[in-house]
Amino acid sequence: MNEDASKLMGIDLNKVISATFLIGGLMSGAASFFYVLTYENTKFNVGFTLGLAAFTAAVIGGIGNIRGAFFGGLSLGLVEVYASAVLGTQWKSVTVFVILVLVLVLKPSGIFGEAVQQTRA
Repeated sequence: MNEDASKLMGIDLNKVISATFLIGGLMSGAASFFYVLTYENTKFNVGFTLGLAAFTAAVIGGIGNIRGAFFGGLSLGLVEVYASAVLGTQWKSVTVFVILVLVLVLKPSGIFGEAVQQTRA
């Protein structure tokens, strides 16, 4: 988001930011509602695993890149299913986080992320 260009166009940034958080909160509430309807139980930390998977998908794809997050989530799902089928369900999370560490070591900006330019002062 370019704040200066938005201000020049007459867009109220505070309203846009508030609306964005409102929509995000409503969507997470709806997702929680449907999750409880589907699985019929809940715990205090039920969203932690899902949030960790979403964060992992975003990091694998590239932070700040919608296309990268999509393909990161898709590849994360495929890896989880393949690892469950081949290695067993107990190794599913291990394989995902091994891939996450490999991506962070080999390409820290993610698969579709752009490298951050560092300048010397």
